[in-house]
Amino acid sequence: MLNFLVILNQKKHKTINFSQKIIEYLRSKKHNAFTLKNKYHIENIDFIITLGGDGLILSCSRKYDCYEKKIFAINFGQIGYLSSCQKNNVFISLDKLLENNFIILEKTRLKYKDYTALNEITISKSQAKLVDLSVFINNNFIKKYRADGLIISTPTGSTAYNLSAGGSVLDGNLKALIITPICDYNKNSYPYVIKDDSIIKITIDDSVSKVKIILDGQLTLEAEKIILIKASQLKTKIIKFN
Repeated sequence: MLNFLVILNQKKHKTINFSQKIIEYLRSKKHNAFTLKNKYHIENIDFIITLGGDGLILSCSRKYDCYEKKIFAINFGQIGYLSSCQKNNVFISLDKLLENNFIILEKTRLKYKDYTALNEITISKSQAKLVDLSVFINNNFIKKYRADGLIISTPTGSTAYNLSAGGSVLDGNLKALIITPICDYNKNSYPYVIKDDSIIKITIDDSVSKVKIILDGQLTLEAEKIILIKASQLKTKIIKFN
């Protein structure tokens, strides 16, 4: 008997009725299915099922990252880059899941203090003002940027904000991170790809007031003079099918 936690995007009304069908289906197969309204212990959950877009996957993976639960993601969004399946083949995919006929993609996460991010960590100043940032890799000085900010991205996030800012797309299997400036004033800057066991130190070379650290475009923190970012030992585990 397996334990499933079903999480949905309440703003997408189609997910409410659909989630009930999934819960009934799982229970008919003699498995347990919980929602956030039920009492459950996250330690005992085998799979998290998300009904929404990539944003819901990002928030769930951050909320439950320390448990490294396997995520079965049903796309109710636009692109569904991270999704396990589309909503029109959910029950076929669920059967494969119950038959243990799937693979797990382990996605690199970034770590800043006690926080993690799946796509990227962005450092930027509000009101589109320039900020001076010096970048060190393993304590070796790399470059000083004067830009709207910096994006530190995983291979997963390389197709998101990083790509929009002119960064390169990284193969999802690469053990690498990418640092991309946002609208660099010097015009001669370029994305910088590094090994994912590197420690990135960023110093803010002017006032830290109004400088923000943004995780996956969802969680905003106040910046400090010295920012340390590295790959987390925790992985996001996404269910995929052949």
